[in-house]
Amino acid sequence: MTHQRYRIRFRKEGDLRFLSHRDLVRTFERAFRRAGLGLRMSQGFHPKPQMSFPLALAVGIAGMREVLELNLTEPLAVVDLWAAIECHLPKGLAIDAVEAVPAGTRKAAVCYAVYRMALHSEDNQQELQSQINHVMRQPSLPLRRVDRDSCVDIRPYLDQLAIVDDQLQIGVHVTPRGSARPREVLQALGLDDLESAGRNLTRVDVVLDGGVRPPADVPVGPTPCDDAESLRTTNR
Repeated sequence: MTHQRYRIRFRKEGDLRFLSHRDLVRTFERAFRRAGLGLRMSQGFHPKPQMSFPLALAVGIAGMREVLELNLTEPLAVVDLWAAIECHLPKGLAIDAVEAVPAGTRKAAVCYAVYRMALHSEDNQQELQSQINHVMRQPSLPLRRVDRDSCVDIRPYLDQLAIVDDQLQIGVHVTPRGSARPREVLQALGLDDLESAGRNLTRVDVVLDGGVRPPADVPVGPTPCDDAESLRTTNR
């Protein structure tokens, strides 16, 4: 059967940052079904829609350039797919880019992620910079995860830690072996109480294999989708 794979860049923000990954998957499934799209299904006794999210987003963290891939049973023009989906998404979910992935292209895999947290006027940025310098000088940062019995050294994954435009920016490598979680980086900085004080974490970018990670000293902004020509909202 003819089918086509698509890659979507989307935002998950506002109150929907508290949506779990499983509920996010179900929300997109419902949107595709309401749009009348023919989702290609997996084989076996319990077939499921062929959808993949290369890097799940933790509950409570907003995402500005998240990635979703899906297979449709029949090819559809990018503009038609976009229009069919967006009117069925709840407030807080928005599509920013859609691309048809060429046949033979590997499934999307994330190699880098960038997170940000806004700093307030009462924050001592000079003291924070000293904490950043101290953390980045450490050869290892072993932390115990609640879902593991042993410690995990997050230092090999921590690549960027900087203050950019009055925001704390965290850049981490994502590998098949694992990655550093942004809340673990906050813990290493002694800032793990900021979320409970009302500060929000946002994943501002995920870089796919073959992409270029953003430099640490400039703001992260939207860039075109990887590996194929994409359509963006500014061009609609």
